[in-house]
Amino acid sequence: GGYKSVTISKSPIGKTFSNVSAGGFSMTDTSGLLGDFVAWCLDISAYLGTSGVHNYETTTTPFSNSYGIDQSRIQNVFDANFSDDLLTDKDKAAAFQLTLWEATYDDDFDLTTGGFQGSANATILGYANGFLTAAEGYVGNKRMNLTFLESTGDPHRQNLVTATPVPLPAAGLMLLGALGGMVGLRRRKR
Repeated sequence: GGYKSVTISKSPIGKTFSNVSAGGFSMTDTSGLLGDFVAWCLDISAYLGTSGVHNYETTTTPFSNSYGIDQSRIQNVFDANFSDDLLTDKDKAAAFQLTLWEATYDDDFDLTTGGFQGSANATILGYANGFLTAAEGYVGNKRMNLTFLESTGDPHRQNLVTATPVPLPAAGLMLLGALGGMVGLRRRKR
């Protein structure tokens, strides 16, 4: 989808950044476990290397090497908002990235207050505010399986997250198959 420029005006790590590239990163896992995938940055304290091979491990305790996070907030961001258009729409991708940073570094689901603050153009902010509202109020089922990737190399790189849809349970697939069969029978009778 590409990247858009955003500004981090306040962060809990004491750094501010102007014109940060925000969006999903196209990655390739050379071990073959994940293949090609899109990862989202969770770590504003380090840079993502853009060339060469960088070492990461999957983890269930992200940021054990730097800054603790509340995984349920990140889960809500993905469950409430993730869609394929985040991979093709640069404004939505940048907004989703800002939303993830807010969920990682703050607890108020608001880009203008608290320990993390960010800004961007009006379109990106509109999407981000919608994503934050949806994530804050999300009470539905888990829709996405998250894989956290923690940098293990030297130098330390950004910690990342990627997501895959939760598979439809086998019973749901059988129900869909049965409904499809009933539709087929109905058509045959006519």
